[in-house]
Amino acid sequence: MQWMRKRVRIRLQRLSCAAAMVALLALPGSPLASDESRAAATLRTTVEAALEVLGDEALSAAQKREQVEALVEERFDFVIIARLVVARGWRRFSEAEREEFIAEFKRHLSTTYGRRLEAYDNEKIEFGDTRVESNGDITCNTRIVGGAAGSGVDINYRMRSKQGEAYVIDVIIEGVSLVQNFRAQIKELLQGSTPGELIEKLRDKNASEAEAGA
Repeated sequence: MQWMRKRVRIRLQRLSCAAAMVALLALPGSPLASDESRAAATLRTTVEAALEVLGDEALSAAQKREQVEALVEERFDFVIIARLVVARGWRRFSEAEREEFIAEFKRHLSTTYGRRLEAYDNEKIEFGDTRVESNGDITCNTRIVGGAAGSGVDINYRMRSKQGEAYVIDVIIEGVSLVQNFRAQIKELLQGSTPGELIEKLRDKNASEAEAGA
């Protein structure tokens, strides 16, 4: 079973740790211009903080990973991301199963991106324009510059407002949505499994990947 399509794997292989880890970094109607500016400023602050951590030679790889994951945890809305990934199947999950799925899904993303930390090559992030989507979400466009592996890669962030704050709910790497790719895999698995069985498969996969990376 493959949890990411080949197309996404190729893009991830092109990214060094900064690009990969940062890549881990709605109210109806049209938001005010200040909401759009706030989303862009919030993303810039988070990304620049992550790059500062990655460039700190006084920190160990474990410390860098811990600090960057804390930034991601603060700025990514994993509840919404999980709901978007599971889509209509979300109603089949009990409250306990939802919490378990979110925890294992976050663990899977951390394993997928986190192991690239040691490959940081002084990449920088160039911030582009923003646009307001039809449902009120805001997309902030960025591009990786510098470094040997990821320069020129476009990474766009879909953000959504909640209680006056903007949170990342999807990451689009060169046109490929993280949410949409996981959604296709989850939908297929749920057709022949219960939510509990799905969670167990993801838990086993996480354990195997953690053991392989130890």
